[in-house]
Amino acid sequence: DNIVRMAMMLGATRGQAEASIPEIEAFTELGDFLKVPVHTYSAGMRTRLTFAVATAAQPEILLVDEVFGAGDADFQGKAKTRMAEFVEKSSILVLASHSGELIRQFCSATLQLRHGSVLDMQGTASKPNGGPAQ
Repeated sequence: DNIVRMAMMLGATRGQAEASIPEIEAFTELGDFLKVPVHTYSAGMRTRLTFAVATAAQPEILLVDEVFGAGDADFQGKAKTRMAEFVEKSSILVLASHSGELIRQFCSATLQLRHGSVLDMQGTASKPNGGPAQ
């Protein structure tokens, strides 16, 4: 039920959500824990489930916020592999991260913000206000 509800909240039909269950179950490696309420999950378990559901379909725009900081090393490796596949297929990836390594690996342009103000921009043709890049 958790997988179906989450997938439908992301725009999947019930049929699409139900069809994605086996792949999501395999990716999360949560086994029988998928049958218990999500509120009993650890933060890492919730991250595994959320990431697996969010990446079960190929979105045109993918928004990711620090997902690689959770989970064990095996899960982080699986998540990085899946993200590389998504970057290849997606039109736009927005990655919010404090990890320079992840940003360099997955992003072709960067925007550094502090309290809502632009500190630095790299890899783009123009600034957000439309002016020329420096």
